[in-house]
Amino acid sequence: MKLNGTNIAIREVVDVVLARKGVAPITLRVTGFPVGIQRAYEVVNPRPTPPTKSTGISTVRGGEKVEKNYDDPNYLAAFDEWLHLQKFFYLYHCLGVTEGLVFENSADTVVGLRAIAKEFEHAGFSEGDIGQLMSAINAATHIESSEIAEAKKTF
Repeated sequence: MKLNGTNIAIREVVDVVLARKGVAPITLRVTGFPVGIQRAYEVVNPRPTPPTKSTGISTVRGGEKVEKNYDDPNYLAAFDEWLHLQKFFYLYHCLGVTEGLVFENSADTVVGLRAIAKEFEHAGFSEGDIGQLMSAINAATHIESSEIAEAKKTF
């Protein structure tokens, strides 16, 4: 799209320079989050639900009230993996503007997302590198750190 002869981008692009020990730093380009990315991720990898247990209390509609067990170790492990893979889904879609960057796997299945996480690991990306990239994506999306903290309270 052009405006008065100038290309305009709907999403801002941010360059991220990652230092490498003993070799030249690498520069990756990220965009902000695409519209609907969370919904797209939940189609690929639905949010885990905690197990429920019956309380023995009847409801007005004739059903039985249940409690969700958010402390279940299996649920906590599944939710941790869900959040972990979410980062790589976002990175996959937001790093697409980096010229020459090619992923060996696709982010359209959970197995593909796990493989993409391994690609980052084998390429030598540290948690700090991934944090830098995610911060740049947030900056490109114009998300303030206070908004992130507020959103984290909902989890």
